[in-house]
Amino acid sequence: MLKKELAIELEETVAKISRAQAELNRPSEDSVTFSICGISKDSIRSLIKLYLKEKEIVFNENNSIAELLQLAIQIDPAFANLDLSGVACNQIPNNQCNGRYCLSTTQVNRCLETVDEVKKVVLQKIS
Repeated sequence: MLKKELAIELEETVAKISRAQAELNRPSEDSVTFSICGISKDSIRSLIKLYLKEKEIVFNENNSIAELLQLAIQIDPAFANLDLSGVACNQIPNNQCNGRYCLSTTQVNRCLETVDEVKKVVLQKIS
């Protein structure tokens, strides 16, 4: 069972993902790819961090997505099946990712697909 605070964080993250998906479904001239990308990146980070918190693993808030994923893989090899190559900023420390990778709708769509993959794995592992 999830701790109450982790359950709240998870609910907030899932709501953010839904908002990003809704934004992508808007007409291309109205959608804000930078916003979608930021939400996607933050959601991937949040999901992996939730898993690590649930397992009581210590991590640095500025770790890159790739570094967080490596910590998760050390606990559960199933995380190694996640392909984060579609998230161009996954190797950059969180405090240095400025969104310059997130300008095309194709890239943003791939980021959202990656969020869905991460969400499925994390939900299986913490539910």
